[in-house]
Amino acid sequence: MSYDERPDGYKGVKYGIMAMTALGVVFLLRVYGGLFGSPPPTTPAEAERQLLNDPENGEVFGTLKRTFPAEFDGLTKVLAQGGSASQSNREIKANGRAYLVAEMKRHLSAVAQAPHDTLADYRKAEIQLIRALQSDDVSACATYFSTGEINLPSETSAEKTAMREFQINSWVTEAAGRDNPAGRYVSKPAPQDFASIVSGAAQRGSSSEDVNNLIYGVPMVDQAKCNAGLAMLTGIDALPDTVADNFTAFMIQSVAAKP
Repeated sequence: MSYDERPDGYKGVKYGIMAMTALGVVFLLRVYGGLFGSPPPTTPAEAERQLLNDPENGEVFGTLKRTFPAEFDGLTKVLAQGGSASQSNREIKANGRAYLVAEMKRHLSAVAQAPHDTLADYRKAEIQLIRALQSDDVSACATYFSTGEINLPSETSAEKTAMREFQINSWVTEAAGRDNPAGRYVSKPAPQDFASIVSGAAQRGSSSEDVNNLIYGVPMVDQAKCNAGLAMLTGIDALPDTVADNFTAFMIQSVAAKP
């Protein structure tokens, strides 16, 4: 049964894709790279030095410091407190990751008001991340569309690059929505917008049935879920600018409103 054939129509959509935690804005990454190869930091200044000089993710933390300086300072204090309390590296990293996730979620609603160019860049960075996962770890890709989490035991070079770029884009987009709000009126996407995405699924590597199932939260095997999720995101991005922005903003707002 296709989208427009469902007896309950648009009102019956369960938004299975919205089970994602903020379209991946709030996600669990191994963001610390080579941190703490030496003794963990015991002062905020030492934590800042290690974060900004991290060979893999220094640019991520530099972006955080530039866009959300108070939150960056809070992260350095969390790490320093862990070092001072003689916590293990694993505990320090887990606490730092939890802090980052909470702060990113706290600012999530601002994404819905990011200017078009920034929001479009955000969508493209997310799509690049999903393409990397689709190529290298279909299970992780499927999990992303179930929980919004990405927590790989190890990453390929392509995955590392894509995750780093998406995380940078996430902070930048939140800051842009905060500092230069678009004044966007966000509404529920029209049925024809969903129908357009579903009908174009075959041209984007999935099927209408699988994208419908993703929207409705129907259980799927990993490969089908990953393909459908990517088709959904690329389908949104292919919509006219204002329609695509509203679609993204609506999904973001829906997740941000969840406790």
